[in-house]
Amino acid sequence: MKETSGSRSLTLRLFTFSQGHPLLIIVVTALITVVLGYFATQVEIRSEIEDLIPKDEEMTQLIRKYRGEGTDTNYLMLAVEREDPFDPEALKAFAGAIERIGEIPGIETVIHPFNIVSFSKRGNKLEILPPAKEPPQRQEDLAQFRERLSNDPIAEGLLISKDGKILSALFATDTLEDCRTEMRAFQRIAASLEQYYKVYTTGVALATFKGTQYVARDLPRLLALTAAFILLIYYLGFRSLRAVALPMIVVGM
Repeated sequence: MKETSGSRSLTLRLFTFSQGHPLLIIVVTALITVVLGYFATQVEIRSEIEDLIPKDEEMTQLIRKYRGEGTDTNYLMLAVEREDPFDPEALKAFAGAIERIGEIPGIETVIHPFNIVSFSKRGNKLEILPPAKEPPQRQEDLAQFRERLSNDPIAEGLLISKDGKILSALFATDTLEDCRTEMRAFQRIAASLEQYYKVYTTGVALATFKGTQYVARDLPRLLALTAAFILLIYYLGFRSLRAVALPMIVVGM
């Protein structure tokens, strides 16, 4: 029985139509490529930590609550831990690191144990205690400095932990479009304290920088593995190098 056109498969009809109207197919394909190519140029990789956290997560709500809406200020935190963080040599190194970080472009204000203003009660009067400015070296001065920080309601839990083993500093930064140089400098200075303390660093700008690093590192690897897997499947299916090369040329275009 002779096969009629009505019984042909859809695929065969498409092939037949393409062979009969090659110029139309080329024009339509080119138009689709141009349209999709335009949208492809609008794709961007966003590694900001707030974009990676789901909008309904508790962390997102906390960021909005305590940072406020419409502010461009982010914070970096440097924390150091040691059984006795008030060792004179270690404390001097911590103060030096804070000073160097404060000189990094983009750092606006710094809050640390050596510049906080405290209050104390002397009799019926309120006494203002000026900031230490420099780390104390004498044992009696160190004891007073430790007691002052531990008893300060602002410093406790922010600049010194409740157990007195962790000291920290906060650095307010503006929103930087490209903060790679600044974040590398921040990490390098923080790493210099590892001979004295166990060092912790955190902050939105640092998380964004790390996210960008991981995306830039992993994306080429993923594309290479994907391309290799596709080539392997093509070769196993067609057993021909030409059948592998031609589809990849189309994909590349």
